[in-house]
Amino acid sequence: MARRARVEVDVVEPDTKPPDDAQPKRTTVMMVEDDALIRLSTGEYLRDCGYEVLEAGSADAALALLAQHKDVAVLLTDFGLPGMNGGELVRKVRGDRPIPAVLITGRSREAVADLLSDDVLCLEKPYELGALRQMIEDLLGR
Repeated sequence: MARRARVEVDVVEPDTKPPDDAQPKRTTVMMVEDDALIRLSTGEYLRDCGYEVLEAGSADAALALLAQHKDVAVLLTDFGLPGMNGGELVRKVRGDRPIPAVLITGRSREAVADLLSDDVLCLEKPYELGALRQMIEDLLGR
């Protein structure tokens, strides 16, 4: 006679979905990333978290968008952009207006240490989307 056993399993999903408590914030963030797939997937995640997201594939495109959108609350930028790199972009933008920023880098934290402050944070690659969201929340004081 066959016996049946009941097995309970806890499933842990990777941190790629927005948390259930994500409420529309309508806060605008600028995502600057030259890799289109990363830019699109990260932008989609942040929209699912309730953010308004402006996307740019280069520093020059980001500067043009920032000139049109004065409501950007946080700048997210890859360090390794072609042309003007992310560090140069952060310096230029913050020279005009003090927007908090997250500098995303595949380099060591020490390579960008001169840019970091209470409102310029470093996120090292590879990273989880939830960690990026937490950094944005921290910069916004939420």
